[in-house]
Amino acid sequence: ADVANNLPDIHDTHAVVDYLRDLHSADAIAYLQEYEAEDIARVLLELPLDKQANIINYIPFDDRLELGVALGAAHLARIMELMARDDRVDMLK
Repeated sequence: ADVANNLPDIHDTHAVVDYLRDLHSADAIAYLQEYEAEDIARVLLELPLDKQANIINYIPFDDRLELGVALGAAHLARIMELMARDDRVDMLK
């Protein structure tokens, strides 16, 4: 864990999920952005789909492709169904 900020360690999936569950999605990305796509995907998969969609909306465009690959096309399609049309279009760019 990040003792200085009292943040959970990314490898403690349950602690991270508990931490992210009530955070605003922009704050969730501020925490997640320093980690690898595979770690982010592992955590996202434990969150409700609507929370996953909200968080992905805040991921910088350059990082979305790598995260999409880590999540897998089928799962990413399920997430995108919950996104607003404009966000889906942005995701596909």
